[in-house]
Amino acid sequence: MTLFIVVLLASLAVAYYLKTAARKPQVVYRDTGFNRNMLARLPQLSQRFFPTPWLFNTHLQLIVLGLEKAFSPALDYSHTDILTMRDGGTTSLDWVGLDTPPTPPPCWSCIPLPVLRKACAGW
Repeated sequence: MTLFIVVLLASLAVAYYLKTAARKPQVVYRDTGFNRNMLARLPQLSQRFFPTPWLFNTHLQLIVLGLEKAFSPALDYSHTDILTMRDGGTTSLDWVGLDTPPTPPPCWSCIPLPVLRKACAGW
């Protein structure tokens, strides 16, 4: 009887995951030739997305993100470039590792890395 209950609960969990979490992304865009061409080149946007099974819920993802930010060391930015866009907006390009002395490849951890962050209202 216990095995039956475990199998039933596992089946319900899988069904819930497939119905609510594993979905095709909803793409909202202006219907232009360029956008249609771009979407045709990105088959991932028309396929079902399977998030991590233990973080299938946005609330769980936010909790884990908060814990990760709380316990991760802060990034030490070497340099910041402020770029002005054609529409008048600004973009900050923060570099990590520019002051690290060069080493022979394949030292991937020594290569400067630009950190791109979505900004809203000057954040």
